[in-house]
Amino acid sequence: MKNLLSGYDIEVCAGVSGLLEVAGREADWVMSAIVGYAGLLPGLAALEAGANLALANKESMVSAGPILKEVSNRKGVKIMPVDSEHSAISQVIRGENLDSLVKIIITASGVLLEIFQNLI
Repeated sequence: MKNLLSGYDIEVCAGVSGLLEVAGREADWVMSAIVGYAGLLPGLAALEAGANLALANKESMVSAGPILKEVSNRKGVKIMPVDSEHSAISQVIRGENLDSLVKIIITASGVLLEIFQNLI
């Protein structure tokens, strides 16, 4: 691919290192839509670089929600859910008394997982 595009002003990145390089570049917003847990490290790289994260990957939040939130808070950037399930949850609980929320059950890649209030 690099050889085919060498005459153009296009940079080719590949593999995990390429994902992290691209996700860690300066940007206002980064969309993380990589399927499964593979999207976690690029999402973290985007947050660490100071970008807001449009998260279309619920597995990242399920597996490392507290870490994503900590980095988001520390860097002063937002995480916005844009995938159907976690976007719907975000919309439903917005403005509600979170003390009344005991747990939310959501599937992730066919596996039943429980997301407790402190992960949202």
